[in-house]
Amino acid sequence: MTFTSTPITVKDSAAADKSIIAYNDGTSSAFAHPLLDNTGTIISPATAANQTTGNSSLATIATNTAGLATASSQTTANSSLATIATNTTGLATASSQTTANSSLATIATNTAGLATASSQTTGNSSLATIATNTAGLATSSNQTSANGKFDTIIANTGAGSVSLSITPTVTAGAYTTGMVAGGKLTLTGAGRASGGSGIIQYVSVTKKTALTAPYDVYFFQTDPTNSTFTDNAALALNVADLPYLVGVVHCTDLVDNGTPKTLQAGSLALPFKLATGTSLFAVAVIRGGETLSSTSALVVNVGILQD
Repeated sequence: MTFTSTPITVKDSAAADKSIIAYNDGTSSAFAHPLLDNTGTIISPATAANQTTGNSSLATIATNTAGLATASSQTTANSSLATIATNTTGLATASSQTTANSSLATIATNTAGLATASSQTTGNSSLATIATNTAGLATSSNQTSANGKFDTIIANTGAGSVSLSITPTVTAGAYTTGMVAGGKLTLTGAGRASGGSGIIQYVSVTKKTALTAPYDVYFFQTDPTNSTFTDNAALALNVADLPYLVGVVHCTDLVDNGTPKTLQAGSLALPFKLATGTSLFAVAVIRGGETLSSTSALVVNVGILQD
């Protein structure tokens, strides 16, 4: 399209004549004030010649951005998405991942490696190795000083109740009421652990011959060393041992088993707390006169609920 310029004189605010140019395209006219250089030539800001020191046009900005994506323009930094993507891909290779894991692919590879035995010598860095070691902890050989798994802890805890039996050495001869039968008895394993506690629930004295005299059984939670309990001799309890006395069980319920007889006491609730070790101490005292036929004529049974 061709514009024809025509000078026109107009008055300014001081009523002085001023010339302006009217442009006509053959149909209509318009007034304009073009940007001119010192020679009167119209300036075109969008040309490359007038954009030498800055990027004021979209075309120039686009050209420089494209240039940043080339390797020669990306030597020390990643200023374009294309170069960043290229370097990220490179990080996933073994040669680019010697000291660190900067990409998910390399991390995944190393994690898989940690699950092998050779890569798991001092720690458990993967779930597979942890699971393997946890299963191993449940075996007795791997549970010497700690219980790292619930089933091992439960197994070490024990059943919760025990029935202890002891056959004391007695005198094959006559006993009178108030005499000790078999001396001091040691019930090993009464406590689940050293210094353990529990409840005496059942006591019986069984005779291998048809005898019927009842028995009292004294229980001590600490070894009554201040007293001397001699078989076939009268009970002599030292007062210094009274703090250790848990209680006395009267075995008077006679059960006829034919020739042998059992004198028992059930439904007991006699608590104890051992000072040390797992042993409870007992003394059987006859409360009638009878003659035992052999040195193994008596059997004492004690039922305990352990804590």
